[in-house]
Amino acid sequence: MSKFPPIFILLYLFSSCLTGVKRNTIPYDDLFNDRTSKVWIIDRVWLYHTEISSRKNEEKDVMIFHENGIVDLIAMKNITRRPPEKGDYELNSVQHKLFINYKERLDVFDVVYATEDSILLKPMQNSGNQYEIQLKPFKEL
Repeated sequence: MSKFPPIFILLYLFSSCLTGVKRNTIPYDDLFNDRTSKVWIIDRVWLYHTEISSRKNEEKDVMIFHENGIVDLIAMKNITRRPPEKGDYELNSVQHKLFINYKERLDVFDVVYATEDSILLKPMQNSGNQYEIQLKPFKEL
């Protein structure tokens, strides 16, 4: 069994990047809802490039993305006091878009990045909401 020198492996990787090898698009669904439901805290909020979010978790909001396409939005302090604002959401992994249809508005976000630890959502011009938000998984208590 022969081993390839490391330089050949590096050249192969580099050439595949330059020859237009397409990356596979990873569906966002599993990331947003873990195939059941997943709770995300709205960790940071910007309005027109100015951060307006609180550093105190009890003053933040949470979003719960359910596998069935429902999203719940509620302030942490209201979790046991009021029902959440409910909406239907649709993820487009190819176009990197998130659409949330609430009763009174349609929020349309560009998914700037999405990892297990953080999601950055930037509102589109036609969105009913102009807040840029960073989601973080809700930590264990």
